[in-house]
Amino acid sequence: MPMPINIDLSDQRLDEKQIRQAAQEWRQCFDALEELVVVIDRNYRVQRCNKAMSKYLGLDFSQIVGQPCHRLLHGSESPLDVCLQQRMFQQGKAITDDYQNPATGQLFSVTVSPITDAGGSIMGTVHLFKDISEHRRREQERVKMALELTKSLESTTMALTNMVDSRDPYTSGHSQRVAELAVRVGAQMGLSEDDLSGLKYCGLLHDIGKGAISLDILNKPGKLTEHEEGIIQEHPATAYRILKTISFPWPVAQVVYQHHERLDGSGYPQGLKGDDIHPWSRLLAVCDVFEAMTSHRPYRPAHGTEKAFQTLREGAGSKFDAAIVEAALTCLNVDDRRVTAVDDDAKILELYSNFLRRDKYEILRYSDPSEAIQAFAQSPTPILITDLQMPGKSGLEVIWEAKRVSPHTEAILVTGDGNKEVVIKAMRMGASDFLDKPVQMAELQKAVQRAHERFTKTI
Repeated sequence: MPMPINIDLSDQRLDEKQIRQAAQEWRQCFDALEELVVVIDRNYRVQRCNKAMSKYLGLDFSQIVGQPCHRLLHGSESPLDVCLQQRMFQQGKAITDDYQNPATGQLFSVTVSPITDAGGSIMGTVHLFKDISEHRRREQERVKMALELTKSLESTTMALTNMVDSRDPYTSGHSQRVAELAVRVGAQMGLSEDDLSGLKYCGLLHDIGKGAISLDILNKPGKLTEHEEGIIQEHPATAYRILKTISFPWPVAQVVYQHHERLDGSGYPQGLKGDDIHPWSRLLAVCDVFEAMTSHRPYRPAHGTEKAFQTLREGAGSKFDAAIVEAALTCLNVDDRRVTAVDDDAKILELYSNFLRRDKYEILRYSDPSEAIQAFAQSPTPILITDLQMPGKSGLEVIWEAKRVSPHTEAILVTGDGNKEVVIKAMRMGASDFLDKPVQMAELQKAVQRAHERFTKTI
């Protein structure tokens, strides 16, 4: 008689119970998602989906699993020419695009992410559909608002820029600073006044598309998910849709659309390369990177200017236009020691020049204030020294016009008036210091040194 064999199956049953419990918890989490989620294999057949997708299709799970995705989602017996799954297999990485249901008009943002095995081979994909119909409707309302503001080009531009800045304290003023840098770099490269005006508007409006992005994403302190990064990368396209409806005298919509493209094709949203990218977009890219790196963000403190310079130098010729990087580094060099001096007395200008040259300052001298402003607009300097009383244009007017071109410029007013009201008015217009006549050269030297230190800290 054979002896009975007793096998303890309690551990195996416990493992099976834990597996079933884990699977049930996974399914509960999967079904709790509001977004539509579907898993598809390499043969375009649905492996599983969540309750939201089942409800959207109006079908039971048993009617969905195993069916071709193109039949369920598009009513087609073969994959579409614009199939996102095919594009994802070709690119080998997650992609995001829009999909509109032709029957209902419902608009979705679809992210297709790869599922890989232990060897890194792609086994299938996960499709996540997020309903953005209401989001796009609000975006269209913003377009309408922008169109209503086109009566005055400058006020429209500032209104749109301020709208974005007011939503995000971390990037407040970013667009204006990028616009200012772009004008300076463009002037360094010899662009015409009309081109510089166009660049200014492109810089002011380059991030307007971020007005359609949730603050939870814009101000997120941690790492963004692939889906959130996809949403962020929509902002140039959003801006393009808004700006293309406005009749600017420059290609503002196109330039803004391309400002995140890179020479080597690694940029977004179109992956353009080299000469396919508008020259102004290449210029904005350099200025945008520098300004962003040297500003605080919710996920990191500001980098120093040297780190930003290093990034631009390393990317010159590959990601960034080398000539633009060279011009930008010249303009952004914190040791820029050029000084614009304006006084109708040529002897005083010569005295300033001879004395400040000892400290290696380069003095650009102008007896005519109008001529000085024209030259300054083409190539702003870090420091401006101007007399108060001059024929044709006062020192207050010179400061006001100069600060409009370059808000960071440090202005020093020289006055023999002694009127405190004049000094207060000058300060309100942007003057950072003033000297009494007759000017003592030691005091001038100290004032210029203080101005240079303030300018380098600002930049």
